Amino acid sequence: PEEYQEGIFCWKGFLYYKWVLTSLMTDVAGVADAVSTVRPLGKVDRNAREYLDRGRQVLRDRIVTVCDEASRTLLIYDNAYRALTEEARPAAFRDFLLQAPRLFTRLGEQLGAIQHVVSFWRFRFAPGAAPVGVDELIDVFMDFETGLADRDQELGHRHLAA
Repeated sequence: PEEYQEGIFCWKGFLYYKWVLTSLMTDVAGVADAVSTVRPLGKVDRNAREYLDRGRQVLRDRIVTVCDEASRTLLIYDNAYRALTEEARPAAFRDFLLQAPRLFTRLGEQLGAIQHVVSFWRFRFAPGAAPVGVDELIDVFMDFETGLADRDQELGHRHLAA
């Protein structure tokens, strides 16, 4: 019964997360494009320019990757639901419900990171906002890069280093 309740809760969460990802996609594309073109106010030294150039590509790649990973996770739900409703295979949906709690947590982390990037970008880089300096732009890029980092990969690296 507890596994069933948790699976049903996560199923509802998947429906919500599916809506969240769909509603974010237009903004995500705009932010990914803006990251590539934003220019800081003031003089940019060589080290800062190198970091920002690298950071632009890394952030753009991570934004796309995290969105793709979230979409692939949601596809697991879509396939299970299709198996239940169109193919009359309830076991596939039961299997989804059993793995849903693990998937739900990862999906929440991914969408939370994407939402943070989009909402902060819209706030800080809104039309009429004060220009951003070099140090602040580097801080923003570093924050986004950390938020979008692959936690599974990070944990593996930390585990190997320990």
